[in-house]
Amino acid sequence: MNLNLVIIAGRVTQDAEQKNLPGGQSLAKFSVATNNYWTDRDGQKKEATEFHNMVMWGKKAETLSQYIKKGTLVVVEGTLRTNSWDGEDGKKRYKTEIMVNNIQLGPKASGAYSKDDFADIPAKPKQQQQEEESLPVIQAGEEVDSKDSLFIDDDDIDSEEIPF
Repeated sequence: MNLNLVIIAGRVTQDAEQKNLPGGQSLAKFSVATNNYWTDRDGQKKEATEFHNMVMWGKKAETLSQYIKKGTLVVVEGTLRTNSWDGEDGKKRYKTEIMVNNIQLGPKASGAYSKDDFADIPAKPKQQQQEEESLPVIQAGEEVDSKDSLFIDDDDIDSEEIPF
């Protein structure tokens, strides 16, 4: 089995750069910095920063590139891809990038987003808001009907049906 999966949580180091390629495909590039902290043998606290190159394609690149700004906290899930080429000096060069599959934006480094940032995003329908608000709350010591329970009784599990 092969798996190429990367999950990075860090801060954007520069605003996303979005391009439209001649074939009509959209491309957005940005980088994310992550920090690693440790204590060395002498008890001194150390820190190292890594920079990760991100690439998004298609509609995701068009839509999200306007929200990916320097300092924004992001969680990115993607796959690694390494490109190679011959440099002007004749040496082989390599660049490893993360091809973004999913991205989650955190709050801006300078504070909350303004309403204008989300003007084009539709609000949840009123019915969906009411359904979310009407979730039952179970108080300590209260009896729960088994059909409403989120837990599975051990009696309901047949070990022969487990595929491994």
